[in-house]
Amino acid sequence: MNHNIKKTKGVIMTKCYGYIRISPKINDIDNRIEAFSAYQNDIELFKETGVRGGVPLSERSVFTELDTKLIKGDELVVWWIDELGKEFSKCLNNIKLLIGRGITIKTIVQNLEFKQDDQITDALVKMMQGFAESEKHKRLFAAELGRRSLKKDSEGWKAKFRGRKINKEMHEVIAQALFEGKTLQTVADETGASISTVKRVKAKIKDDDELGHLRSRSHRHGGRCGERRHGEQKGHSPKRGYGNKPLRDEDHQN
Repeated sequence: MNHNIKKTKGVIMTKCYGYIRISPKINDIDNRIEAFSAYQNDIELFKETGVRGGVPLSERSVFTELDTKLIKGDELVVWWIDELGKEFSKCLNNIKLLIGRGITIKTIVQNLEFKQDDQITDALVKMMQGFAESEKHKRLFAAELGRRSLKKDSEGWKAKFRGRKINKEMHEVIAQALFEGKTLQTVADETGASISTVKRVKAKIKDDDELGHLRSRSHRHGGRCGERRHGEQKGHSPKRGYGNKPLRDEDHQN
């Protein structure tokens, strides 16, 4: 038994419900809400927030709550029909399901009305079916063109969608600069790379050490982060003799 049905002297009392999806992209949302109140004083407005327009009605928590209250003879008022589905095909399907249950749908924009066993509604539904078919045919046509292009130039399409190759030499230079303790901005300025590229290289070094071979390379160029070579003292370098060889202790005495 549906407890939403109210009877007065044997007459079923129907209700008027409003449904609106609130989005930050809608600039005049306050005006729209006021329009619902002006449409009918006793309207019960359901406001959906945090949901994109492409989300099916069955997955919207607020509309699901509203749907449990809707009974035959009730009115559902929306700002425009796209509240019931962004694509014409989905919107049309939802409209047909609702009016099939005996629910009348009305829009504030253009003041349209969809109801059961109504000639004007039938005409509107047929028109929407035409748009839905057109929308479907456009997608099919675009897909077919894509398939033909792939067949005609498969290698070209593969190359186009392969993505950019990693510039390994540039990444090595960036990694070396990072090992030297330079800031992200300094590395970007010196190498001409973008900040995002420098960050990606740094993340690779930190997370999975895919460029770990650069670490050993940096050791060969004076050590990482100022590490001293074996045998060197802080602030000093070993004295050099003929042929740039380090002098031994006995050589110092001569």
